[in-house]
Amino acid sequence: SYLLARAKVGTSVTLTLDDVGSRDKYGRLLAYVWLPPREDDLPLNVAIVRDGLAFAHRRFPSGLAAQIESAESQAMSGR
Repeated sequence: SYLLARAKVGTSVTLTLDDVGSRDKYGRLLAYVWLPPREDDLPLNVAIVRDGLAFAHRRFPSGLAAQIESAESQAMSGR
């Protein structure tokens, strides 16, 4: 329901690869998901953390680590 509130089924998304690397040590693709319109200018990955539905994973490097950790702080403080 979270995703359906943000985008209808069939909505096209844009993926941008992480600046740190496009794959992790397990071969998984590291990308950020962008939904139109980009009104808050946050990738979906960061918005999910900000909204308290995920947490910042600090084990592996990320090009948006600071932004993701800030989003997690906002979620934990109830903002």
